[in-house]
Amino acid sequence: MSLDLTLKAAAILLLAISGYEFIYESMVPLLPVIIANIIFVTSVFSRNQPSRVALISLALAVIIPAGAFRAYARGDASLTAALLNLPIFAYVAYVALRTLLAHRNKPETDGGPGTVE
Repeated sequence: MSLDLTLKAAAILLLAISGYEFIYESMVPLLPVIIANIIFVTSVFSRNQPSRVALISLALAVIIPAGAFRAYARGDASLTAALLNLPIFAYVAYVALRTLLAHRNKPETDGGPGTVE
């Protein structure tokens, strides 16, 4: 799966987890909804700038599950939400790392004069 589709799937799953918390836990999870929107907007740029988006995705794949467990420890989120974030963002990290490695081996061209494509 491409980085673009992986980020969009992660955003949708994050919204689904937020919906679960809203319906069954009677909690309004505003921060995960904002983060899901940020992930979706980031996925739009993954076709033009895959290396930069992959780096951002790796950072988010570490920060978001850690934040979910902090929210669980404070009592702001359920354990289910914290545990479901782990496989989602582990896969995002895997795809982002694979994208970084694939684009590291490609030669960069600036498109200037004398560039042969």
